[in-house]
Amino acid sequence: MSKGLKGEKNMKKMSIKVLESEKSRIYENALEIGRHVRAHFTDNVYEIAKIIDCRLPPENENKKKKTDSSYEYYVHYIDFNRRMDQWITRDMIKLVTIL
Repeated sequence: MSKGLKGEKNMKKMSIKVLESEKSRIYENALEIGRHVRAHFTDNVYEIAKIIDCRLPPENENKKKKTDSSYEYYVHYIDFNRRMDQWITRDMIKLVTIL
């Protein structure tokens, strides 16, 4: 019977802490992190992208009612290099059903 790695227990604890911190990052009325959308790429070109993160810009922090347009979204364009990832506003996103 093999023993687990020395730091395996600590890794599990760290994983649980990361999951707990992710729960606190759920933003009211924002688009879901992990959702696939069509995002503005260049000029009038929209590419399939995955929402990686979400943030509330300083100008919207004091607004009481927050909508999906109150946030900025960090997107990764599928089939493109990660250096093309960027923060975009809600008006640069088209919601589509992607199979």
